[in-house]
Amino acid sequence: MTEVKRYKVTYKQSFMGEVLVDSYIRVVQSDRELVDIEDALYSDPHVFSVNIEAINEEETKWKK
Repeated sequence: MTEVKRYKVTYKQSFMGEVLVDSYIRVVQSDRELVDIEDALYSDPHVFSVNIEAINEEETKWKK
């Protein structure tokens, strides 16, 4: 079974003179998927910055 990892994808885009920043969480199975995500975002001519960072599972668990 392939191990899946969670990543936070943050991107910036320029739209009508404003800089918009958005992010989302994505679960991926391979590094190839990360490249595809980045390529898809940069295919939008308004996007000028993409940052993808791994989410540490230990940090996201609820503390009891």
